[in-house]
Amino acid sequence: MTCSERRAETFIGLDVHKKQIVAAMLLQDGEVKETRQPHTAPGITRLVRWMRKESQGGFECCYEAGFCGYDLCRQLTGHGVLCRVVAPSQTPHAPGDRVKTDRRDARKLAWYLRAGMLSEVRLPTEEQEALRGLCRCRDDARRALHTARQQLVSFLDQRGLFYPQGPHWTTRHWSWAKSLRFENAIAQMTYEQYLSHVELEEARLREIDAQLREVAESEPYREPVGYLCCFRGIQWLTAILLLGELYDMGRFESPRTLMAYLGLTPSEQSSGEREQKVDVYLNFIGRFEVPEVTPAPRQDPKGFHDWIIGQGILVNQHIHCDKRIAGRAMCYRRVQIVLIIEQRWITRGLYPNRTTTRAVHTPSNTP
Repeated sequence: MTCSERRAETFIGLDVHKKQIVAAMLLQDGEVKETRQPHTAPGITRLVRWMRKESQGGFECCYEAGFCGYDLCRQLTGHGVLCRVVAPSQTPHAPGDRVKTDRRDARKLAWYLRAGMLSEVRLPTEEQEALRGLCRCRDDARRALHTARQQLVSFLDQRGLFYPQGPHWTTRHWSWAKSLRFENAIAQMTYEQYLSHVELEEARLREIDAQLREVAESEPYREPVGYLCCFRGIQWLTAILLLGELYDMGRFESPRTLMAYLGLTPSEQSSGEREQKVDVYLNFIGRFEVPEVTPAPRQDPKGFHDWIIGQGILVNQHIHCDKRIAGRAMCYRRVQIVLIIEQRWITRGLYPNRTTTRAVHTPSNTP
């Protein structure tokens, strides 16, 4: 979505930081007014008063999405100000511009907003943002558990204690690790600290998984989780993590835009006779969830349940993707599961502006 519709006469760019907000107001005659306010509730109130006092006619403002999140946009909207959050990756940058300051950034945003050259992002609701926060909290716990396990294994490796009977962190390996004892009292205390750290992180991860499962089994997530669980390689955990990150399927106009959001679209740097294709770069959700389910489409996509789990909606046992989607799946193996899911989403009407040639049949032997 681009900010191309001119609904205002004055445009304001905001360069947002943790402690302060720098605002640049672009008037109709090209004059620019600036102010600097602290990033606090009273500072935001004074910023809104300044906007209304100095603007000419209607006005709107924007700032780039970043670590400050969407709270500023919600506060400005609460004051009756039209605020847009734009994608920083889509903001134009001049290659020869080597000077970067807060004032210049705010001015650029104001000019680009008036020119309609910025791409607006879809704001999640507070509930959707809360679910995404819980999903990312689980990822933090998973990383912490991985680090704790690596520290314990490294401690044992330094003392020549190697587990020879198979992979690590199975039930047998964990029992073996707990049975180890050291003659040195300090080494034993250190090892017990590493053990307790691993147990603490495992308990934390289990608690978060239980909370996510409770969310997945409640409305409004029960139905879309059921859709995703029909695909081989996807269980409730992967489904709720995907929904937590994507949060609104309607904001994607096509499978191509979803692939671009996940980082699955390869980039290209070709000029003249030189042609160079650059590998894909998965974003946060793509790096951890897409690789987990990509082995599934390599098998024959048969055996899908006649009934979508818990939904009672009948579908075909085979997935018939059109040639365009199937061709892209053959080119990029890691994209296959995304394309298959996307095709089913189109069929289910989650993309109201798109159609598909695959029909959904209701068998005669309905339970």
